[in-house]
Parts: sequence; structure tokens; C-alpha cells
Amino acid sequence: MLNRQMIEPKKMLNILSTLREGFFAIRCQLSRKTYQVLLYKYEKDYFLLKNPYLFHLLMDRNAYYWNDQEILDSIEATFDENQYYPTSKEWVELDLSTLKLKENVEIEWFQFED
Repeated sequence: MLNRQMIEPKKMLNILSTLREGFFAIRCQLSRKTYQVLLYKYEKDYFLLKNPYLFHLLMDRNAYYWNDQEILDSIEATFDENQYYPTSKEWVELDLSTLKLKENVEIEWFQFED
């Protein structure tokens, strides 16, 4: 089961160090482009997922209704198809430190529960 909540970049910075597993969809309109990231954290590893369809399911709420199994299946398929990049905690923290200075940041946090 997935629990979903909107959080601010500052809160995300605070919870990442204690979070064992989590999934985040992040979007922010910058001056020249839209910053869009799907971030998956498992233990001490961070992954940027390349799945525009999954991003659409999560962030374009009016266009589509998603269910837990569809999201979990899309995450698994993204890993199975090697559509991800490993990243470092330091890069994630740098991005969040920059984003917390912006006002129009959307972060959806998905918590996995049994």
C-alpha cells in the first residue's frame, strides 16, 4: 500500500536521513525549464527514474486516476528495463537545498506500507 502526501523541500531534506524506503515525484517551474524528477530511495541508495509515463500518472492528477498496484508495477518495470540512474545523497541534498528557495515546488512523497 502507498501513502501519499505533499511535502516541502525542507521537510524532505529532514526525512531522507531516517527514511529506509521512499519514492518521490518532484516538479518545479524554473526560469528556463521545468525541473521534473522521480527519485527512489532504498536504504542508502538513491535512483533517478526515467519514466515519463509514471511521472504523468503521479503529477497530472486531473488527467488520470492511478492505483497503488499500477504505480508499484511501473516502478518495478522501470528498474527491470534499466531506465534509472544511480545518484548520490549529496546531489539529492544539493537539489533540495536549491529547491527550498523556490516557491512553486511540488513534491509528492509515497510511503510504502504493508
